[in-house]
Amino acid sequence: MITWEDNYRHASQQLSLTGTRDLVEHPELALDSLISARILFRGLAEGWFTGRKLGQYFNETKDDPVNARQIVNGNDDDDLIASYHRDFLAALKAAEQEVA
Repeated sequence: MITWEDNYRHASQQLSLTGTRDLVEHPELALDSLISARILFRGLAEGWFTGRKLGQYFNETKDDPVNARQIVNGNDDDDLIASYHRDFLAALKAAEQEVA
């Protein structure tokens, strides 16, 4: 999700990572599951990657998995990714019906 030194610096600042946990000095820390999850969730929610935010595409009135790709990667393979979204939602609905 992050490339280039400026993005590592930005993530470090936003996540208050300093010293031996600074991503610029220790980029391998981006592989740590807790740090990478924090980068992912905060980055998507706050628009770190492209300026577009998750809430612009998914909210009470909108469900737009095709254009949500713009949050990170633009619209490459957007229909394929949107099909994963539809399949995942269908699986959740099916699981909910089994429990009910």
